[in-house]
Amino acid sequence: MDANDNGKISVDDAIYLLSYLFKFGSTLPQPFKEPGIDLTKSDLKCGSKENKKLNDAIIEIERDNNLNKQLKETILNILINMLLKGDINRDCEVGIRDLVILGQNYNKQGNEIKDKRADLNKDGKIDILDLVILTQNYGKVC
Repeated sequence: MDANDNGKISVDDAIYLLSYLFKFGSTLPQPFKEPGIDLTKSDLKCGSKENKKLNDAIIEIERDNNLNKQLKETILNILINMLLKGDINRDCEVGIRDLVILGQNYNKQGNEIKDKRADLNKDGKIDILDLVILTQNYGKVC
């Protein structure tokens, strides 16, 4: 999330957001009509061989218990960011099915989360920030 609205996603955004939340810093910028710049542009189309390969790779890595945890999370974050943000069930559409999955896991964290895909911002909990990501992309398709 580009909290300071400088066109880049960096640690500065986290500092800006934390300052706002805990030190009563300056007001956050108004959100755009559309989500911010997608730094992971992709030409993948729903149903394409590339998209299927990407989904298969994600599933394979999720199942691999031999990978270093940090490496696994990094690889998954990169691959998942290539998909449509908010498409929890990976059907190439952000819709009611994704919202249901998020809702079933809402206000849960850590091991309480039944479907880790609902953690859209990968902070270990399902909360309003995940819901914001989903709603910003609601109705979009690959």
